[in-house]
Amino acid sequence: QTGIMLACCGVPAVWSGDRELQDKKMTAMKRALKALGGPTVILACPTCIKTFKEYLPEIKTELIYDYLEPKASESAAFALFDPCASRGEPALQTSVRGLLKKAGVPFEELKTAGGEAVCCSYGGQLRIANPVMAKAVVDARTGLSPLPYVTYCTNCRDIFARDKKPAVHLLDLLF
Repeated sequence: QTGIMLACCGVPAVWSGDRELQDKKMTAMKRALKALGGPTVILACPTCIKTFKEYLPEIKTELIYDYLEPKASESAAFALFDPCASRGEPALQTSVRGLLKKAGVPFEELKTAGGEAVCCSYGGQLRIANPVMAKAVVDARTGLSPLPYVTYCTNCRDIFARDKKPAVHLLDLLF
């Protein structure tokens, strides 16, 4: 049996320091999943993966990227931007790279790859808190490579696209 739950993991409450809202969100998530019989949750978002591990460790999770079989495609080269939430997730990073290779998508590693993954500026809502600093961070990130970016975080993709950096989400690229 398969179902889909379109919900936020609650990380904006974590980022804002709103402990009451965070607890409310985590409790609601646990309750909803318990009502569904305690299913395995298949996640695509690196931030959700990190959030579930930290705040909902009793919930079994897996990576959607481990289930995908992309078709081979002829593609231009990309630079792979690892989202900051993937920094402590080597299995996620390996899975993403495997999918790109299976699909025949040429990509280069940025100097901020893997364990050195950096924030695109979205985390903590920097654009709202300090727009000038956010612009400087985005400029630094988009300047890492002249190639268009492929990433597996919708926030990174949106931040780069807003800054006119050609960027695509991995799932859009593969499918």
